[in-house]
This record gives sequence, structure tokens and C-alpha cells, in this order.
Amino acid sequence: MNSCFFIHHLGLGDELVLCGLVKTLLTKYNNVYLPVKKHNIQTVTKLYEQDFPFLKILPVLDDYEMIQLSKKYESKIGRAHVWTPV
Repeated sequence: MNSCFFIHHLGLGDELVLCGLVKTLLTKYNNVYLPVKKHNIQTVTKLYEQDFPFLKILPVLDDYEMIQLSKKYESKIGRAHVWTPV
């Protein structure tokens, strides 16, 4: 399966700015795993409501938890598909 885990800044403003990039990733991958801070889940879910079920929102507390989760997914989808914007 062609999947991507997207590592990014977790602020709500960053989520809004990166929306176009996430939508582009959705055209290239069957599944995009997007970590989101737990208190932003409702807003981000509304932002991408038309992109389900291809977008998987993963609740996290902070950057550390996101990195730990990325390592877990790396073993499933491969390192080449853990994507970080530069």
C-alpha cells in the first residue's frame, strides 16, 4: 500500500498553512497519516472532512509523541514515505 506519514509543525496556524500541501500528498498516496494535537482534532477534522477515508488523523500531545509515532509507522510504510517539509 502506498502510504505517507507527514511530520510537520503541530500548531493550528501551521495546520492551516500546510492544508494545500496535505491535499497534494493525498493525490500521490493512498493514505496520508497526519498527526494533530489533541486539542486541534475537531478543527482539523472539519478542514479535511471531504478527504476521508484517505486521510488518517492521529491524535498526539506534542512533537515527541509525533516522532515516536512516526517511528512506529516507519516500520509499516517504510522510511521513504515518512515525509517532512523542509
